[in-house]
This record gives sequence, structure tokens and C-alpha cells, in this order.
Amino acid sequence: MKKKINLIFIILWAGMLMIRSTPAWCADGDTSPGNGIWQGLSQGEKDRLRDQYRIYKTLPAAQQEAILKNYKKFQSLSKDDRVRLQNNFERFQSLSPEEKQQVRERFQRWRNLPPEKKRIMRQQYRQFHRMSPVQQQQMIKRYENLKGMSPHRQNGGMENRGRGGRQH
Repeated sequence: MKKKINLIFIILWAGMLMIRSTPAWCADGDTSPGNGIWQGLSQGEKDRLRDQYRIYKTLPAAQQEAILKNYKKFQSLSKDDRVRLQNNFERFQSLSPEEKQQVRERFQRWRNLPPEKKRIMRQQYRQFHRMSPVQQQQMIKRYENLKGMSPHRQNGGMENRGRGGRQH
């Protein structure tokens, strides 16, 4: 699983390098001196692209199609979204192996959530990012304070109270 994720990230990175290229170059492998894009790559980039292409060619057709589909989706993104995705990728690459594993685990938990829960979480995320920075900091501080509390205290100690507010 880890190897597959790393391969997909590397292929996306290679796709980002090729984003400036024409589809014909990607298809026919033109590495002639007249191809300025290939010539503009460092030797290390060329070597990585060749290695990744060799790996790509050994993948089952279904995986190749999925990678191409993701690459085309990446190309269709706005420039801002491509930059954001590239920055996220670079941030991910800079993480330690343990941090990368935590990201993978969180992503897997996200994948397993029911669609309704995902919709609610996206809505909350959007609401959070519409807040002013001061409000965001207040919300983060509140969350940090709640994290250490028991569920009883998080709910204000109300879940075990009956009529009249008495403890049972």
C-alpha cells in the first residue's frame, strides 16, 4: 500500500513536471534536441522520469488508466488549484516517515466515513475558513481545551442529570 501511494505521488510529481509539455511529447517520448522541455530538465529529473516511466509500463492496464485519469484531472485544474496541490505534495514529501504514515491513516479514515459525515465535515471546514483569523484561533483554543476533557465535562456535566438538574 505504502509503495503504491509513493508511486502515485511520484507519478503525480512527474506529471507536474510535464504539465508544461504538450500531450504529443508525453505520448511519443520525443527526447530530441529540438524538444525544449526535455532539454530544460536537469539530468536528475530526466533520470527520475525515465525510471518512473519504466515502472509505469509494468503496472496493470487498470492502474495505468487510473494514473492517466488522475493526470488529466490534474491538468484540468485551475492554475491556483495545481499550485496548491503541488505545494501540498511538497509539504508531504518533507514529512518524516512517521508523519507520512499518520497522513495515510487519516486519509484512510476519511475514505471510510459515510458520505453524510463527509458532507458535514466539509461544511464545518468551510465555515471555519470563513472565520476571521482571530475567530479561528479562538476555535482552535477551545478545541484544544476540550480535547483533554472527559465526555462528561465536554457536555457540561449534563448527560447524567435528570429532571430538576439533580445528579442521579
